[in-house]
Amino acid sequence: MDSLSINSVSIVVSLSTRFGDLKLAFSPSGFSAGLDALRLAATTMTIDDVRVRVACLDDVITSKEAAGRDKDFQALRHLIHFRRKQQKLGRASTRPVTL
Repeated sequence: MDSLSINSVSIVVSLSTRFGDLKLAFSPSGFSAGLDALRLAATTMTIDDVRVRVACLDDVITSKEAAGRDKDFQALRHLIHFRRKQQKLGRASTRPVTL
């Protein structure tokens, strides 16, 4: 499947790991340009010798707001609280989400 096809379809892969639930969104709500729009503020992290790109907290919040589902609004309370804590500590709110 080419990137145009992926960006035009809402694809979310939900995984349960020993560390908790992990969701991979290939066309996140609120970003019509798809993953390309998230790359600017994303951070690269290394997890068990694997490099992964992680969306910044502000972009995750934007996506949750755009999705507008009950479970997104429940998560928003925690995400916004976490962002406020990061800001009080003097850390930019564009850091990747680590909950």
